[in-house]
Amino acid sequence: MMDQSMQKKVLVGAGVVVVLAGIFYWWWAQKGNVAVAPQENSASAGGNSLGEDLLEKAQNPLADKLPTVNPGLGVNPLAGSYKNPFE
Repeated sequence: MMDQSMQKKVLVGAGVVVVLAGIFYWWWAQKGNVAVAPQENSASAGGNSLGEDLLEKAQNPLADKLPTVNPGLGVNPLAGSYKNPFE
């Protein structure tokens, strides 16, 4: 048989486990009952969506300041920098 001090330790340990389990269950039950406010869809309410707002704010600040050099349009950015010796 167990002596009395061992029995007390087992009973105290079991009581602590039961109390902790009760606290965890209460916390978990409260966490599940959190009311969530319904979200309004701003796109259906006539406003801009998040993507539209970000696109308007993130426009290119250098759009009018950059030169229009595009090799696909027939402009050679290397013209005049190299002379072919075989021509």
